[in-house]
Amino acid sequence: MAAGAPPLAGVGDRGSSSSSSHPPPPPPPKILLAKPPLPPPSSSGADDDGGGGGGAGRSRQATQPGSLSLVSDAWEVHTDKILPYLTENNDFMVIGVIGPTGVGKSTIMNELYGYDGSSPGMLPPFATQTEEIKAMAKHCTAGIDIRISNERVILLDTQPVFSPSVLIDMMKPDGSSAIPILSGDPLSADLAHELMGIQGINDLSMWDLILTVDLLKHNIPDPSLLTSSTTQDKENKNDNQSGIEDYIADLCFVHARLREQDFSPSKLMVLKRVLEKHFKSSSFSIGSSGATPQVSDSSVPSSMKIEDLSSNQQDIYLLPLRTPDNSTNFEYRTCPSMLGMLRDQILSRPSRSFSKNLTERDWLRSSAKIWDMKPEAMLKDSETRNKFSRNHQGLAIVIMGVSGCGKSTVAALLAETLGCSFIEADDYHSQANKAKMSKGIPLTDGDRIPWLEALRDAVRERLDHGEDVAVSCSALQQKYREILREGDCSFRSGSGSYSSCRVKFVCLEASAEVIADRIRRRSMEGEHFMPASLLQSQLDLLQIDEAEGITVVDATVHPNAIVHDTIARFREQLASTVC
Repeated sequence: MAAGAPPLAGVGDRGSSSSSSHPPPPPPPKILLAKPPLPPPSSSGADDDGGGGGGAGRSRQATQPGSLSLVSDAWEVHTDKILPYLTENNDFMVIGVIGPTGVGKSTIMNELYGYDGSSPGMLPPFATQTEEIKAMAKHCTAGIDIRISNERVILLDTQPVFSPSVLIDMMKPDGSSAIPILSGDPLSADLAHELMGIQGINDLSMWDLILTVDLLKHNIPDPSLLTSSTTQDKENKNDNQSGIEDYIADLCFVHARLREQDFSPSKLMVLKRVLEKHFKSSSFSIGSSGATPQVSDSSVPSSMKIEDLSSNQQDIYLLPLRTPDNSTNFEYRTCPSMLGMLRDQILSRPSRSFSKNLTERDWLRSSAKIWDMKPEAMLKDSETRNKFSRNHQGLAIVIMGVSGCGKSTVAALLAETLGCSFIEADDYHSQANKAKMSKGIPLTDGDRIPWLEALRDAVRERLDHGEDVAVSCSALQQKYREILREGDCSFRSGSGSYSSCRVKFVCLEASAEVIADRIRRRSMEGEHFMPASLLQSQLDLLQIDEAEGITVVDATVHPNAIVHDTIARFREQLASTVC
């Protein structure tokens, strides 16, 4: 498993003041720790308010006054509730985290807070999953929890994404959830400037979610430019903003819970290359330090540890799977040790400053304004709006080629990676067609057309529901592909409007000798009805017009590489992993 790391709230978005002498600070703010699950029973010497001796300041050891959430059940920012815990200090950092259930978001945030679990009676700032919660398949964090450390680091822990239990809570029939489920408005991306992402090492859903944030960041302003109160200031702010780039945090990925076989320098470098390619067209500067070299485990000096290598990649961090205390098999450092390294590396990252001085309280007020921005404001330019609209339609990717090229393997893997439907064209052949091919008799157009029309209808059903679908089909000639393209209701056969069609083709090619050998092997194993004797008839039929924009790839390349390249090519049009 992995975890995508957060774009830090302006990754450590700090106020621009950096002088060593500050005015006398205001009264010490309350330090927010964890919410107790239930009020603990009174015991001698214990007090829920931190002791009976006056309570002028709240001890880090004290039980806290319950949960402090940044947003209400209706997803409105609790400005008045949070302000008492913030100060007029302008030297602060905001760090947010995002990721699916159980990847360690709250654990990482506790480490960034500086929580020491060895202290008796001390609750963590952010509650973490218990075995009971795991057994009940529930999530731990609801909404957005906020805590502030002694170092004035504002930490935002979010409820999990892609979580069935979150969806169940939202759909409670008793009306306890105030969130409209089918309102059509996407969740606000106003805190995109304070985001931290966590995900699995081969999980593209988190990567594409971050790309959606990048898409929705348009017109999100620098929070320091929203603090003006007078009309003149607002006019100046609007003038100034017109020439300023959209505001978004720095991004890093924390790949957590890695097993020993995933914890190698070569795999880290492969991961970095894939990330660079995936985010190449985004505003996130993944791997901006330069090209990633080819690395094998043997090429890395024995003295270099994986944690040293990951610490050199300013946007990628690795954490091993937590093992029992008596485990000594793991070659690299333990999870607690590397959590400490992660904290040091994240907090020491160079952090951008706001355009103007900004206090903690002004940051909250500005964030509330950004949170209330309507999606239309982020999508007001037509290019972005069209791109966003395309992302919420389905896309059919047809892996095509002659029999034996590996199209079924690649299409099935593509569907698994995207979490979308898989259509095997062979399943739509009539028994008569299969019988002819088993006897070595080539199909005629009279055999193929009804088969392709049935396949087209299956594709259309998915696209009409806004779903992606991976299809394995020979699609050897243009006239056959035209039928499949009609799975997109807006496509008109013969129009030549291939670029806008929601049915795309990827052709797998290899030499006749390689493919014939594959067909012979699978025929001997009884895995397919197509004999090698029909290969030449398919090669004779194969016809590709350059104007169609078909992607041609080497069928001898590993299927995983083909899938990653295919997703990278079409990711802006895919809907499967966009929330």
